[in-house]
Amino acid sequence: MEICFECERFPCEHFSWFLERHPEVLEEREKFMRLGREEWLRRHAWEEEKGYCRATGKYYSRARSSP
Repeated sequence: MEICFECERFPCEHFSWFLERHPEVLEEREKFMRLGREEWLRRHAWEEEKGYCRATGKYYSRARSSP
């Protein structure tokens, strides 16, 4: 097991306080279970490359550097 989503005891008492504040994590676990680890990670990496921020739920563009 490498992440909590893979644990048969998820969600456990170590994580329940966080889930109370962030119920969207349960939806993310459902995606993880449906897609599998590799596809789920691939999609997250792709979103990150495109500037997606999970904390805000928005996409941002990188600032251009001056020559």
